[in-house]
Amino acid sequence: MTNSNSSGVMDYFVLVGNRSTTAGKLQPSEIEDSLSAVANSLPQYLGERTRHAAVILQRFVYAGTDRCSAKACFLALSILKAFGRLVDHSNDELVGKKAIHGLLQLALSLTKEAHGAAGQSDALNACNEALTCVANALLLQPTSREYIGKCQGFETLAEILGSLKDTDATTAFLCGRCLLLSLVSEDAAAHCVNGLGLQSVIARGVSMFLNHGRDSAAPSERFTPQQVVAELFKAAMSLC
Repeated sequence: MTNSNSSGVMDYFVLVGNRSTTAGKLQPSEIEDSLSAVANSLPQYLGERTRHAAVILQRFVYAGTDRCSAKACFLALSILKAFGRLVDHSNDELVGKKAIHGLLQLALSLTKEAHGAAGQSDALNACNEALTCVANALLLQPTSREYIGKCQGFETLAEILGSLKDTDATTAFLCGRCLLLSLVSEDAAAHCVNGLGLQSVIARGVSMFLNHGRDSAAPSERFTPQQVVAELFKAAMSLC
């Protein structure tokens, strides 16, 4: 594995390893450039994806050591998403309770940042990558679905979904997908209905995107309003 790309930028994992033996904190530009170097040469990192995923989880999801910007979060989570598509056993950290809880909390934080006074598209894009990581974990490792209820995941997903605008189609779809995959028991459904009023949150989302009146996704979105409505309807049916 090379330590730098053709422009001489050191890759993120080497940079982190080197810095751990010296004093000082990584600079935002170093973090963003080194993550870009990894993202642009991703296949060569898949062989050690478990170790690399652990580094990103620790420094972006759990501790937030390198969470210097929304762009850095987006790059790190897009790399994590690629690693997560290769989950092959239940002990993988990416499908564990700590990872799912951390990713959901990070998604919520990024949603708030995106909708803040200085709203950033990078923040919402990063949120979508975090939610995709969760959805992939729930899909590829069904035993992880029980963790949503154990780490207040339903509460977090409801809060994210309830805060969205009609331009946040991808985020809404991913919330619906995570809910659909994790509503696997009567107890979970009862908690969401009686404790969270999730049916009202979903109904608001359905109404918002149903009235959006667009047949195709916006350039920045992965899903159309109609696809969002269908996914939220499926999540709502899981509450019955």
